[in-house]
Amino acid sequence: MRSGYLIIIILLASCSTIVPPKMYITGEKTLTESQVVGDYKEIEKDAWAISSVETHVQREASKNRSAIGDEEIFKAMKIREYHADVIREYKSEGVIGEANNGLVAYRPVEEYETDTDLRRIVRLVVEEENSARTTIFRRTLVLGGKASPTPFDIRTFGEKFAEEQRDAALEGDWIQNTSGNWFTKR
Repeated sequence: MRSGYLIIIILLASCSTIVPPKMYITGEKTLTESQVVGDYKEIEKDAWAISSVETHVQREASKNRSAIGDEEIFKAMKIREYHADVIREYKSEGVIGEANNGLVAYRPVEEYETDTDLRRIVRLVVEEENSARTTIFRRTLVLGGKASPTPFDIRTFGEKFAEEQRDAALEGDWIQNTSGNWFTKR
C-alpha cells in the first residue's frame, strides 16, 4: 500500500511545479501590522490611488444605505457593543442588574459605594447603555410605522425587551421582575 502512495507522489511531483507566492520582507512588522499601526511606508509602492471625490455612483449608494439602515440605531448598537464586556463584568460583580423596563440599573455594592470614582464610572456606563437602549427602542418603533412614539410606547417596548433580557441573563445576574422585586437568576 505504501508503494502505491509513493508512486502517486512521484508522479505528482514530476507533473506539477510548485511556485511559492511572492513575499516581501518588511523587517519587524508584517504588512497587515503596518496597516493596523498606521505605518504605510512599506505598502505605498504597491498602493493604488483612491479618489476622494464623491461620484454619482457613491451618492446613489449613500442614498440606498440610509434607506436600508438607520444611523441612530447603528450608533446606539455600536455604543452597546463597546460597553458589552464591561457590563458583563459589572453584572458578574452584582453592580449592574437588568431592570423590568428594559434598561440596566446600578446596584449598590460596598466596594463601589465606598469608592466615588468607581461608582462614577459604573454610573456613566449605565447612563450610556440606557441612552443607547432608549434610542434603539424609539427608532425601532419609528421604523415600525409609529411616527412619534409616546413615552408609553417606548416603556411598553422596553418591558418586552426586559423579558428577553431576563431570559438571557446568566446564573447569578441580578434581574428585576415585573413587580419591581430584585433577585439573582438561578
